[in-house]
Amino acid sequence: MINPLIPFKQQAFCKFGPPPPPLSWNLDATSLQGILSIGFDAIRRGRAGRVQPGECYHLYPKCVYDAFSEYQLPELLRTPLNSLCLQIKSLQVESIGEFLSAALQAPEPRAVQNAIDFLKMIGALDEKENLTNLGKVLSMLPVDPKLGKMLTMGAIFRCFDPVLTIVAGLSVRDPFLLPQDKRDVARQ
Repeated sequence: MINPLIPFKQQAFCKFGPPPPPLSWNLDATSLQGILSIGFDAIRRGRAGRVQPGECYHLYPKCVYDAFSEYQLPELLRTPLNSLCLQIKSLQVESIGEFLSAALQAPEPRAVQNAIDFLKMIGALDEKENLTNLGKVLSMLPVDPKLGKMLTMGAIFRCFDPVLTIVAGLSVRDPFLLPQDKRDVARQ
């Protein structure tokens, strides 16, 4: 149990760990819909003023709140499948598809197959879906597999510093780009 007097950011870090990299640097109103829910919002509101007088402020517009689902999406559906499939294979599971299909809310089989095909294309898996040497290295890196391959190849070809700079730039979303279907919401 964490003392309610600890600031929210420290509580969230202690309870949930650091947020996933793509969201931690670019939290905008459209990206909040995947990680926040009406239930999560009610919990935060209930903690305001419990120990000492306080108020709860929400820094998103009502239209975004109305678009929240009642509960969060399961983390399995929010996690990039390329990295997830690589992690599953590093646990020496026979079939990635069968393993993920046993989940309560499994990802789409086509999306899993696309992730497996991508891992084969970059050389992390062989044709029988076994980890290659590159795949073993990539499964230990805390980055997207394609960025991990860039880092690995940069180290092999002795150009790690420029590749590291490029990977750092590619690992975050561009704050100036907005999906076409979200432009109207952003203008309001």
